[in-house]
Amino acid sequence: MRLPGAALALLVGVAAPLQPGWAAPLTLDEVIATVDARVPKLAQLDAKVLEAEAKALALRGAFDPVLAVKATQELLGPYPTTTTDAALGWTSPLGPGLEVGWRYGAGDFAVYDGKYQTLDQGELRLGLTVPLLQDLGMSSERAKVLMQDQAAGIAAAERSATAQELAGKAAALYAKWAAAGEKVELARAQLGLAEARMGGIQRQVEEGGLPRVEAVDNARAVASRRAELREAEADLGAAALALSLLLRDAQMRPVVPAPDRLPPRAPPAAPPAGVELEALAAAAVKRRPDLVAIDLLEQSARVDRQRAVSKVLPAVDLAAGLAQDRGAGDPKLGKTEVDLGLQVKLPVALREGRGELARAEAALARVDALRRDLVDTLRAELETGLLQREAAYARWLLMDEAVRAAEEVARLEGRAFALGSSDLFKLTKREETAAKERKAEIEARMELALTEARLRTLTAAWATGGGAPP
Repeated sequence: MRLPGAALALLVGVAAPLQPGWAAPLTLDEVIATVDARVPKLAQLDAKVLEAEAKALALRGAFDPVLAVKATQELLGPYPTTTTDAALGWTSPLGPGLEVGWRYGAGDFAVYDGKYQTLDQGELRLGLTVPLLQDLGMSSERAKVLMQDQAAGIAAAERSATAQELAGKAAALYAKWAAAGEKVELARAQLGLAEARMGGIQRQVEEGGLPRVEAVDNARAVASRRAELREAEADLGAAALALSLLLRDAQMRPVVPAPDRLPPRAPPAAPPAGVELEALAAAAVKRRPDLVAIDLLEQSARVDRQRAVSKVLPAVDLAAGLAQDRGAGDPKLGKTEVDLGLQVKLPVALREGRGELARAEAALARVDALRRDLVDTLRAELETGLLQREAAYARWLLMDEAVRAAEEVARLEGRAFALGSSDLFKLTKREETAAKERKAEIEARMELALTEARLRTLTAAWATGGGAPP
């Protein structure tokens, strides 16, 4: 009995209705394509990447030009004055700052406020500040921007790593679903054999050609095989539901694959010969998103260390200014003004700087150790995966040979039973043995597919991450 697609959909409640046009076999490539585009977990990580990128954009605001305008009118008092000051300032990510401004002052200024007075067209000024040691090339603001850029890259790498893991999981679920479908067909075929001979055995019993025990035993075989078919169909339904969590429609709703979309049985390809562990590991190191994330962590730690080194240095800032009044008025105000200043600031103990530097260096050492551990683990897992794939293929070859032999024995036993030189007990046992061997061959082929999926995940070779399978 086939489990209708609609019934399967009701089991999950939220599953999308099966598409009536889906008659072609479902391929693994189709499943993988939907994983990358439609799985909610990846949509969450896409949003996380956007959040990190938006935060980096916000931090870049520290280097946006800033326009400041201030106007003052003194209405009452001994010195009625009007002053206006406008300035456009910008701080470079490398440290130096530039300011361009215009100032206007008119009225009766007190002697101590004479610097605010200008000619009638105002005063133009240009100012420059340059950090000579601390913050030169790596200010705290620039370090935050660079580290947030790397955080966004790490979020993107996390998304890619999750996509690879989900693709591997989808491939495993697909292999289990396909194997469950084959077991249903096998159970259906076994039931068909027992049901097909029911009428003939019953006639022979009625005619006295066979003892009644043969009819009873065949009825037992029919009941037993019908139960096995029901169990196989339930397993297929469960496998389809598990696969539906990764096989989704355009609205991200789970789609339960119908039994008529099961792929045809095909012998697996032999593992590629001459795969070298070193070359495979080198390619995997370049592709693995988690190792990309480690590289970004190292870059971030180096930026942090550079910022910490800057904090150990004294703050020595050079300031230069140029001002020129324009227009009519007091001739003294029309002279060009040039300012040059130097400020030095140094905490005596430097505990903050030394502590930050020690922390940054410890972080670098931690990231380096983490990378070594990941690479060593990857090499071991790859070597294990290659051995498992070879063993799984060798096991499948043996099981395929055993299936052919068992099915041939069952066929010969069936011919002997038809000629009256065998009995139903022997024939039933031969058929059950052949079915057992076929089931073992299906599982061996499924295990081979699982080892392939694990290897592709280890090497980040799914279509979502690019690259070819090993």
